[in-house]
Amino acid sequence: MSQMIQCSKILSASELREACLPLSAGSDMTDLHFQSDLYGNGRRVLSSELHLGNAEWINQQECRAVPHGDSEYVIKAALHECGSRLNVEEDFIVYSNSLVYSPMKNAAGIIRAAGTAVPPSLKSSTTKRSAVASLDFSLRLMTYDWKFERSSNVYRPGDLMNIEGSVQSTEPTPLRLFLDSCVATWDANTDTVPRYVLIQNHGCLTGSHEVNFTTQFLQRKQNHTLQLQMDASRFHQDSRYTIYITCLLKAGAAAQGVSSVKKACMYTGTRWMSMDGQNEVCQCCDSLCDVRNSDQSKQQDQTSLTGPEAFGRKLVTLGPITVLD
Repeated sequence: MSQMIQCSKILSASELREACLPLSAGSDMTDLHFQSDLYGNGRRVLSSELHLGNAEWINQQECRAVPHGDSEYVIKAALHECGSRLNVEEDFIVYSNSLVYSPMKNAAGIIRAAGTAVPPSLKSSTTKRSAVASLDFSLRLMTYDWKFERSSNVYRPGDLMNIEGSVQSTEPTPLRLFLDSCVATWDANTDTVPRYVLIQNHGCLTGSHEVNFTTQFLQRKQNHTLQLQMDASRFHQDSRYTIYITCLLKAGAAAQGVSSVKKACMYTGTRWMSMDGQNEVCQCCDSLCDVRNSDQSKQQDQTSLTGPEAFGRKLVTLGPITVLD
């Protein structure tokens, strides 16, 4: 019989006293300390009875508790190991995991915990302790060779406008970035008219069916960046000359892969193509890719998501950009 203690905050005194001491996270490691007198009843549990993560990780040395001084145990493991779960909440990556106590049988074959037999249906109260990392989204104009950020925001008709979205994190978990939607407007207010929709439907490049269309995604080189290229001539007809490009940037763990609502797709003559190589996620680009949230303007107001498919998002505006005659 095992009991699961989710360490994210010190457990209540009535349940496990202060079994879990503060968890600290370095650049890529979890350092979890807890009392050997786990239940506060004077009985020290064995380090061999404790491990981080579910049963799959019980034999992994880095997931098992080891003595640390006279009255403590410690588990040190990489943030992504031992079955850690990753969620993205607003601009933060949140890691969570479970400390599992599996008491050993005594010589009579009886398992005792906290001085009494623990019923099979009993679950200890749980709380959460999380290692948190900040997400930094950016949208930049790049030089013609994509090596540097462009120093000037002024273009002439025929110039190529190279736009790069990126996301960075203080933690090592690989991320994948998407441009969920993008619009071009004549001022920073995205509700102004006229407005030109560049990307919609969760990552579908609009107008790419058209002959001689000059806007395109570039094939990915790194998961945490996405490059968009367009001809500045597209905007020079307006007498105001100045435009703003506003995009909803979205990022999740690269291991989550892509889906109909996390993708980068453009039409290439005969079919929709994914910049991540999984073209099937682009099949909805000619219809509606998320019937649950068809109004993408409402998506911009949703700033916190949790669960295995969680992702962070941020609305970023690039400009003013000047296109001369």
